[in-house]
Amino acid sequence: MVVHIRRAFSHYNTLKSIMGMHITFSVENDLLEEARQKALAEGTTLDALFSQWLTRYASEGTGDEQYDALMRQLSHITSGGRFDRDEMNNRA
Repeated sequence: MVVHIRRAFSHYNTLKSIMGMHITFSVENDLLEEARQKALAEGTTLDALFSQWLTRYASEGTGDEQYDALMRQLSHITSGGRFDRDEMNNRA
């Protein structure tokens, strides 16, 4: 089954408006119906959920950026020195 999701939004300035893109997905019928029912129970739509997801996805950094940010957050933690192989594998 092919599902057509229309996302139309407008931004007006003095001379023009911009319309959103139409996106086509292929999805199993059962999965689509499950997702629609869940969205309905949550008081939203698949269109709104996809738009939220796409916004988050587009604003996320790369894995490298996320790793670097985590390392900066944890920079105050020290191991207490260097360890040899035996010390690192000690399970005591």
